[in-house]
Amino acid sequence: MARIALYTATTCVKCPAAKKILVEVVHELNLKEGADYEIKNIDEGDNLIEALQKQVAATPSLLIDDELIYNGEVPNKDELLEMLKEKFK
Repeated sequence: MARIALYTATTCVKCPAAKKILVEVVHELNLKEGADYEIKNIDEGDNLIEALQKQVAATPSLLIDDELIYNGEVPNKDELLEMLKEKFK
């Protein structure tokens, strides 16, 4: 099963919109936080180091199975929904 990670930052102006879209999409697909997806703030703990190891250069960034899908941009809801429907069949 696929795993989703959204990296955000406290001062990021785009991050609230990205988080809102991800939450809407995962709720539509009945995905579970912790099991299917995570939202990680790079300002907390080792999240920045982890993000850099995964080639995250900007926030918000969304990864699916450690593949960088959106880097420094807000995901398109419809596009993300279709992409995740395929991954979580």
